[in-house]
Amino acid sequence: MEECKKGNHPLIEINNFSIGYGGYEVVRWCPECGAVVVDIDVDNRTMPGRVMKMKLPKVLKERTANGSL
Repeated sequence: MEECKKGNHPLIEINNFSIGYGGYEVVRWCPECGAVVVDIDVDNRTMPGRVMKMKLPKVLKERTANGSL
């Protein structure tokens, strides 16, 4: 959880959707804190948060705001 607090999430790809021309919308999830992000991958390059910026669980947001993480 400390790495997540620093922004270093061990993201796992849980789904992807073809957007044509070799591009994919990729849903990634952090098993440590539960954060989710939807990126676009094209030609082995990732555009992080292009579809949806990273969303943190409400519990995690409250903990980090209080400094109790």
